[in-house]
Amino acid sequence: KIDDDLTTNYELFEQSLNNYKRVYGNISDDLDKMITQLNAYNTIRDEYENLMENTLKIIQIIETKTQQSYGIDLRQNLDLLKV
Repeated sequence: KIDDDLTTNYELFEQSLNNYKRVYGNISDDLDKMITQLNAYNTIRDEYENLMENTLKIIQIIETKTQQSYGIDLRQNLDLLKV
């Protein structure tokens, strides 16, 4: 009984595999495509993270310089009001 079940299941699996290959091509090709896409995704994600880190650094620099110049402008404006 078990041998018959295994044989039947294997035949069904083999038939499904052959149907898949006929419709979609070789499974390893699909796996290679998926791996390539995942690697591309990981590269894009890493580039995005680096871009965001650099953007945050630039924003911090701009905020710091803006605060410094705001203090100078405020002092200059106060000096002008005194005159």
